[in-house]
Amino acid sequence: MEAVIDPASPSIVGYVPPGACRHGGAWADFITLPAPEDMDQETLGVESDGQGGFTFVTDPAKVTQKTQAQWASVRAQQKQKLYESDWTCSVTDYEVPDRELWVAYRAALRDVTKQSDPFAIEWPVMPQ
Repeated sequence: MEAVIDPASPSIVGYVPPGACRHGGAWADFITLPAPEDMDQETLGVESDGQGGFTFVTDPAKVTQKTQAQWASVRAQQKQKLYESDWTCSVTDYEVPDRELWVAYRAALRDVTKQSDPFAIEWPVMPQ
C-alpha cells in the first residue's frame, strides 16, 4: 500500500491498495481513515508495518519544516518589535524616559531566539 496524505483535509489519511490506478488525478479505490486526534495533523505521516497494515507516525521532515517556519515567524516578530523600539536608542536630541528599561527590553528581544521552543516564546514586556 502507498500512503497518501490528502492536503485538502490533513486529518484524513488515504491508503492506495496495490494495483490501484489514477483516474483524472484521483486514485481509484482510495481508502480514507481518520488520523488520531492526539497527533499533530501538520506533521502526520504513516509507516508500513510490513504486513499490509500501517501505523500513524510523526514525520521528522515535516516536524523540521514546521519548526523552521515557526522560527522564521519568531524572527519576523522580533525584527518588527526591535524596529518599533528603535526610537529609544537612536534619538540623541532628548532624554528617553526609562532608558534602562528600554535597553533591557531590547536586549531581551535580541535573546528571544536563544529560547529552545519556537512554539512557546516568552516575549519580553515593552516598557510603558
